[in-house]
Amino acid sequence: MASQSMNYKESSSLFEKAGTYYKLAKEWKMAADVFNRAAVDSMKFGPHMAATYFKRAAELYVKCEDEAAVKAFENAAENFIDNSRLSMAAKAYDLLGEFHEKKERLVLAIESHSTAADLYGAESSPAQSAMSMRKVGNLSVLVNDYSGGAVCFEAAAESYVGNTLGEFIIPGCLLSSILCHIAAEVPGRAIDKLSSYEDDFPTFKNTRERVFALSLCNAFDGDYLDMFMKDSDLSFLRPWQKVLLEIIGDKSLPNA
Repeated sequence: MASQSMNYKESSSLFEKAGTYYKLAKEWKMAADVFNRAAVDSMKFGPHMAATYFKRAAELYVKCEDEAAVKAFENAAENFIDNSRLSMAAKAYDLLGEFHEKKERLVLAIESHSTAADLYGAESSPAQSAMSMRKVGNLSVLVNDYSGGAVCFEAAAESYVGNTLGEFIIPGCLLSSILCHIAAEVPGRAIDKLSSYEDDFPTFKNTRERVFALSLCNAFDGDYLDMFMKDSDLSFLRPWQKVLLEIIGDKSLPNA
């Protein structure tokens, strides 16, 4: 048995070297195939290396073979989880999510980034979990799931609490949540959330994001949204926030 394990170890090492050479030659399919084979052999003697090889294979398959890339990312994540390397598994799911995004499979991208967020959270990495959750929020907007987006942006803000850099990101997350609530045509909930955010996130109260959100809620409720948007400084808004604002503007039209 020990001899057989040694043979698998030697073969996986040879496959790794071959994969490296194929990669240098930009033979993506060949490189991915042999890294994948290295991963399979590694599982016979020590699965801790298999996840790394699967991840390398996946990153090469994205250049040439769609289904194989998805499978390799999933295999990498599964093996990372089996070895209690949850952050690495989360990274694999984030990469898979980005791959789905490029292929415009947005629902699958949402699922992958959501899984990544959960794994980062389980590994006590709240800031990284928040980054993945923001991606889910952005994608939710693109598939018109505004209520889901609001939940994601709020969860991201909560995860950033206590993080020095994250404290600067919280106001934008909360504004995105408010925009999602209005886009979902529940402005009353937006007002309620704005009030609760002022209590739950003390640093939010004196920010331009809070002032903008309050003014927007009042404009939407008072039917002067068009004038508000013409007179307001929108330069600080992120791209997805501008998309949400356009959606809100369309919904406020008489025939919308």
